[in-house]
Amino acid sequence: RPLWLRLRRSSPFTLTVLMCCLALLWVSPFIWMLASSFSATTFGDDMASLLPRLPLTLDNFRDAWQSADWLSLYANTLIFTFGTFFVQLLTITTAGYVFACHEFRGKQTLFLLFLVQLMIMPVVMMVPNMLTLKTFGLLNTLTGVMMPYFTSAFGVFLMRQAFLAIPKELEEAALMEG
Repeated sequence: RPLWLRLRRSSPFTLTVLMCCLALLWVSPFIWMLASSFSATTFGDDMASLLPRLPLTLDNFRDAWQSADWLSLYANTLIFTFGTFFVQLLTITTAGYVFACHEFRGKQTLFLLFLVQLMIMPVVMMVPNMLTLKTFGLLNTLTGVMMPYFTSAFGVFLMRQAFLAIPKELEEAALMEG
């Protein structure tokens, strides 16, 4: 019999013990990481124990905070997040509205190409994106990091569906009102 059938017929106590052992196994890397963070820097080389070695120290945290320019890193994060958000808001909303509300030749084919893009794994596009950024001289720049995220096929699909859900009467009323 398969293991899962044998486990289903086991007592609740046995299942509880088994689940606790599996949970301890699953959480042990996190316990070791926490113990390493409060121990001397050489503790990470010796993985024999999950318990921190005495004396406990906060030197690792001090070294981590002093090792980087956190203010510029947070500024880059905010610029990346909000910059990408606003450009995506503009491109995705516009494309979704055009696909939902306007008729033009090749509309279905173009939308199908957007949907095909969803089936391509992002990892496959990393090298072509890097080569394109290198061609434009944007390699190792914040704009170059943001540019691949300026549009999103999934976002265009969602916005198209949202615009299709709006009744035509509501759009006509908005046009009448000005």
